Amino acid sequence: MALTEDDAAKIVLIRSIEECDPGAFSEELRAQAFVAAQDAEPGLSSIERYAARLFEHLSPWYQSILQLAKIPLPWTLPVCFAAFLFGLATNLLGPAQQIHVIRNPIFILIAWNLLVFLALFVLFLRRKIKTAQLSDVVRAQNNLPGAENVKGRRSSLRDNQSKAPWVVKYLLPGVWHFFHRMIFAVHEQKNLAQIMRRFSHHWLSVAGALVVARWRRLLHLGSVFVASGAVAGMYFRGLFQGYRVVWDSTFIVDQESVDMFIRVLFGPSLWLSNVVGLELANEISVARLLTPEGDEADGWIHLFAISVLVAVVLPRLALAAWQSSRVGRLANNIPLPLDHYYGEVIEGPIRLLVENEVAAHAQTFSAKVAGFVASKLYDEQIVPKLISFREGGGRIADLKSDLTSTTVAFLPKIQSFITDTAIPELQLALS
Repeated sequence: MALTEDDAAKIVLIRSIEECDPGAFSEELRAQAFVAAQDAEPGLSSIERYAARLFEHLSPWYQSILQLAKIPLPWTLPVCFAAFLFGLATNLLGPAQQIHVIRNPIFILIAWNLLVFLALFVLFLRRKIKTAQLSDVVRAQNNLPGAENVKGRRSSLRDNQSKAPWVVKYLLPGVWHFFHRMIFAVHEQKNLAQIMRRFSHHWLSVAGALVVARWRRLLHLGSVFVASGAVAGMYFRGLFQGYRVVWDSTFIVDQESVDMFIRVLFGPSLWLSNVVGLELANEISVARLLTPEGDEADGWIHLFAISVLVAVVLPRLALAAWQSSRVGRLANNIPLPLDHYYGEVIEGPIRLLVENEVAAHAQTFSAKVAGFVASKLYDEQIVPKLISFREGGGRIADLKSDLTSTTVAFLPKIQSFITDTAIPELQLALS
C-alpha cells in the first residue's frame, strides 16, 4: 500500500518525534491512538490512523516541521521572480555600443543550457545502462538455485532508481534547518533541531525522488525566467540605445567562413524565422558584420530571441512539465516500508503499557480477594470463635479443629466470589 504525501509525512514526523523525544506522548495518549487505529486494516492503514491521532496533539512548533516536506514548493514564485530580475539586470547585451555576435551574455546563456541538456542526456543514458545491467542480474538469478534472493535484488533495484543525490542528502537538510530557524528561532525547543534532522533523514529515504523532482522543476523554471528576463532586458535596452553587432576573430576572418559559421550556429533559428514569416536571413548581413561599424542589431536581436526560445525556453518548459507530472505521480504514491520502528517504537510502548495495566489490575484483583477473605472469613467467622475461646476457655486442639473446619467450609464461597465477581471485574477493567 502506498500513501499520499501528507499522510506519509505525518507518519515520518511522528516517528522522528518518538525516536528523538520518547516523552513527547504519554502512555495514555499512545494507547488512545492505538485504539483509534484498531479498526483500520493491519499495516500502513493502522499506522496512518495512529500517526494522525498523535499529530492532533502535537504543539504548533512540532507541527510546523511538516512544512519542510513541501520545500521547495513555497519558494517557486520568489525564485522565479528573482531569476527574471537577474536576467533582466545582467543580460542587456553588454554595456558597449557594439556587441560580438557570439561573445555576448545571450549566447553564453544558450551555450550553458546546451551543456546542461548534454549532461542530462548523458546521465539519462547512464541510468538506463545501469538499470539494464541490474535487470540482467535479476533475470540471471531467476534461473539459478536459491532464487529466493530475487525479491531482495528487485527491491535494491528500486532503491537505486529512487536514491537521492548526495547534494540533496547533505545540503537540503541544512537549508531546511536554516529556513525553519529564521521563522521559529525565538520559540525553538530543545529537541526541535534534532527532530528536524531526523525528519529530513527519514523523509529523504522514503520520498527522495519526490524532493529531487521538485528541485529539478524549480531549476528548470528558474532557467526559463532567467532567459525570459535576459530577452526582456535585451529588448528594453534596445528601445533606448542603438546597437551594432560585430564579428571579431583571429582565425575566422573571411566572409565565406563567417557566413558558414553563422548559418550553422543559427540554422534552427533562421529556419523558424522563415516559418513564422520574419525571414531574418534577409535582415542580417555578414558583410556588414565584418566592417568596423558592424551590422544593425534589430535583426540580430530577433534572432537571439528566437534562439533563446528554441534552445532554452521550450526545452526547459518541457522538462519542467515532465518533472511536474512526476511530482504529481510521486506525491500520491509514496511507499513506506514497515521496518523495525513499527515494532520497537510503536508496539513496544503499547506492550509495556498493557503489561503495566495487567500488573496493576492483577494487584487490585488480589487485594479484592484478600479483602473478601478478611471480611467474610476472618472478621465474621474466625474472630467470634477466638473471642468465645478467650472468654469461655477450652482445649486448643478443639479450637484448631473448629477453625480448620470453618476454613474448609468457606472455600466454596471464595471460589464463587472469584468466579462471579472478581474475575468479571478484572476482565471489564482490562478490556
